Amino acid sequence: SLHVYIVDSACRPAILLKDLSSLVKSIYITQQRVARMKWTSYLFGLHNADWASIIVEMFSEKLDKLCLGNSDYPGYLTLESSDTLRTKLPLLGKPIWFMATCECYKNELKQKSKEFIVRADDNRKYSPNMRIMHTSRKNELFGFF
Repeated sequence: SLHVYIVDSACRPAILLKDLSSLVKSIYITQQRVARMKWTSYLFGLHNADWASIIVEMFSEKLDKLCLGNSDYPGYLTLESSDTLRTKLPLLGKPIWFMATCECYKNELKQKSKEFIVRADDNRKYSPNMRIMHTSRKNELFGFF
């Protein structure tokens, strides 16, 4: 589990995450509140990043389980990025387990295919989220998120 307060952009956060994804099967990132941060689209040292591309690259490595908790800066995952993830993650050919804070979908979203379940809602007690999970992993948990 990785709890993040602030990441210096000099460490190249996207490359760091991709490299980490080649070493481990699961990552849990919790973005902590940063003092005086005004942006709503912030995660892991990046502001207005293309998180869909970063996440797809991470899952293209050894990683098969990812949880992103970011209730203080929920704008990091845009509607376009969320839609891209819904489309691309099931096509990677592996039993993915993905959950992330997401405020993109104002109405509950439920999709189920033969192999994947996609859900998004904003009715969660702690923070709204999006889940993309292989059906074989639908009952798996990852900490308290």
